[in-house]
Amino acid sequence: MDPKNLSDTLQLTIYGYAYRTLLAKEPQMLRVINFVKTRTPKMVILETGRDKKDYERLFYLTKEIVKGIKSGIFFPRQSFMCKDCEYEAFCQKWEGNK
Repeated sequence: MDPKNLSDTLQLTIYGYAYRTLLAKEPQMLRVINFVKTRTPKMVILETGRDKKDYERLFYLTKEIVKGIKSGIFFPRQSFMCKDCEYEAFCQKWEGNK
């Protein structure tokens, strides 16, 4: 993970919100641990935080995504996760928004 993009990583915002919701307290920090495979392997630890503005952005984005899904607008993104996805058949049949 690129340290420059750490503050914009949506996945970390979701983890922070889940922590907040489940434990009823703010996370002190969010940490990403990268294992770097080099001649001498090493760990690189990156830390960031989230605030109210980050969570608001998450909710606005989620609201728009849900609106798109309900409207039938989505774009398949095939990956290794498809085999476990309940929407795999829909993505396989997708021919664009006509």
